[in-house]
Amino acid sequence: MSDKHFRGVRDVGYTDYEKRIDPTDVIKFGKKVDYDKKLSHDEVMQAHLMQMRNHMDVAKESHSIKRA
Repeated sequence: MSDKHFRGVRDVGYTDYEKRIDPTDVIKFGKKVDYDKKLSHDEVMQAHLMQMRNHMDVAKESHSIKRA
């Protein structure tokens, strides 16, 4: 069997597992999505391209500083 700390429901049974878990733990099931402010495909693409351009500009500046 695995370490006692990492045993799950399958290993110890539901009632024992329920006693061991901390009810104040936050369980995340995925990303939060705000559907009112959801971006279109074009907006996502433009934001990605802007990030790529900014990264290239920073890289060019750092290369020119290293050369000088």
